[in-house]
Amino acid sequence: MDKEKTRESKSLTTKNEEGNPVELYQFSTEEEEFRWIGEEVFERVSKNHKTNDEIDIAVLFRTNKQKNKFKKYLENEDFIKQKSEDFDHLKRIKKDLKKIKVKTVHKSKGKEYHTVFIPKLEDGNIPMRYQT
Repeated sequence: MDKEKTRESKSLTTKNEEGNPVELYQFSTEEEEFRWIGEEVFERVSKNHKTNDEIDIAVLFRTNKQKNKFKKYLENEDFIKQKSEDFDHLKRIKKDLKKIKVKTVHKSKGKEYHTVFIPKLEDGNIPMRYQT
């Protein structure tokens, strides 16, 4: 970045305080990974709702196809109903789940989130391996 004379200089660090260390989990299938992330997101949204904390969660994917597949899973009515305590809880959770940022890594550049999930973090996907 220093070679580009006409660009403004950029800082690759945050001004926020240091967060928790990165945790790495391994899954056998995409479905298993989506289920785990969905449950973690649901749990955090429920906790934030009880404490009135801002929901600051992102799930970042390499491609739009992957992102759309997970969004469909997260919005699945059966998944949400399984986790909900009653109808009012179901309505609140559905509303709060819409606040989760599900986007591509590319679209998230320059953004900061309290909690970030990066599914499909595997060799060839991130970083992207191009076929020659």
